[in-house]
Amino acid sequence: MPARRPLPRLLLAAALGLVTAVVVHGRVVEADRWGPTRRVPVVARAVAAGTVLGADDVRTAVVPVAALPDADVASAPVGHTALVALVAGEVVLAGRVAPGAGLAGLVAPGQRAVAVPRSSATPAVSVGDRVDVVGGEVVGIVAPEASVVAVDDRSVTVAVPSATAPRLAVAVLGGQVSLALVGPKS
Repeated sequence: MPARRPLPRLLLAAALGLVTAVVVHGRVVEADRWGPTRRVPVVARAVAAGTVLGADDVRTAVVPVAALPDADVASAPVGHTALVALVAGEVVLAGRVAPGAGLAGLVAPGQRAVAVPRSSATPAVSVGDRVDVVGGEVVGIVAPEASVVAVDDRSVTVAVPSATAPRLAVAVLGGQVSLALVGPKS
């Protein structure tokens, strides 16, 4: 039986130890460069505006504090509604998710949601778009720059200021309303 040679094993162990030390040192230097880190919620996959965030939509990531946006990070976004489209990889910010879930979560304080029936003249709109609601007894803009909070086959639900909601509801009941899509602000 040949004698065992401990030298190759010792060299292999020393080489692995050296590689480990180099990798750890590189991580330490990188951490020192970026400073302290923080665990934050990050969008796991693209999410459309109006979607209630589920556990599969959000993951936790460790991000350098210096790389975080200058805005409040959402503390627990799962179960809250996305106010705007969210892109995979972005940090979930409190201002980009509603304080609650579902349609009510998309309606800001001081606003009311009113469903406007769709017609063949209704433009293609999505949650988050802004529209002027036109019509009423005296033709004009009943609700300027209303925010679209829901869309289905029969209606488009818009959020309007509380003071505008009764006038809009009367126009809707009178069957004299149409939507005009508002373009981006310049």
